[in-house]
Amino acid sequence: MTSEHEQRRQMQRVSDDADEAELQAYLNGVTIASEGVRDEILAGVFEVAVNISDVDVWQKNDLEIDTAGGEVLSHLMWRAEILGDLYPFEIDGVTLRYEPKETCLYEFFLATSLSKNLTEGEYTNFPRLFERVSGLIVRLYFGEHAKVVHIGSPRDGGISFKDVWQEINDASGEIVWCPEEGLPEGGPPKDEGSDIVIWFTAPDNRQIGQLFALGQCACGQNADSKFSDVAINRLSQWFHPFTAFEAVRFFTLPYLLVDPIIREASKQAGLTFDRARLVSVIKDGHDLPNDLLNSLQGTIDYYVSQI
Repeated sequence: MTSEHEQRRQMQRVSDDADEAELQAYLNGVTIASEGVRDEILAGVFEVAVNISDVDVWQKNDLEIDTAGGEVLSHLMWRAEILGDLYPFEIDGVTLRYEPKETCLYEFFLATSLSKNLTEGEYTNFPRLFERVSGLIVRLYFGEHAKVVHIGSPRDGGISFKDVWQEINDASGEIVWCPEEGLPEGGPPKDEGSDIVIWFTAPDNRQIGQLFALGQCACGQNADSKFSDVAINRLSQWFHPFTAFEAVRFFTLPYLLVDPIIREASKQAGLTFDRARLVSVIKDGHDLPNDLLNSLQGTIDYYVSQI
């Protein structure tokens, strides 16, 4: 009997195969929705239970391919339903056709999800860009009074952890640098688990009791291991006072999570923005700087050139 945990992971594997189909549609203009499933089944990577016995191996493989292909197609139709006009693909029968939209956000998140190594060469641009675009998108989600600062390591200009938080204090007036006894005055070497800080300036301009949100951005294949990276207590030990009330946590990732997994992420990591939610915040390209959009397209082009 398959455990509930394994069922959730199996659903997410279908989502991963849907990513592969979308990539093929992006590269070729159109593809079969079940693209990629056949090779995985024949290699024993993707297993599908079929309720039939005493059949040849090739018949069993064909049945598994048909079943898995149907699951991927159903999942792609679900994506199209939740994203509506923002979904850059069109489903026609069993085919998937690429239909570009005004921005390349979805395509950038897709390429980031499919990149296997984000720590070498030009691939390091993927997580760096993802952190910055995520911060801008989540700020838009929170509204016009929200401010955003990127604090993840490495930071622009090589600015230190202490100095970037000094900028936040200068702007918010609420957080004061004051490390607990025994901690180095210069601050930690990295970011203490947070990549983005968003806060809301009070409408009466009193700099106390403002809402702060701390975000972690996860791009790697082990994104689910970072659900608990944003630890308020670990961060607050560098300040006195920190915030008047506990900061909100949020989590961004380029993957498109199935409902059971996004529920799990929300419980552990806070407000969760996966690919669908990030794309849904941006209704058109006018909310993001043109130079950032150009950088996203350049990164997608690099990914395609390496396939």
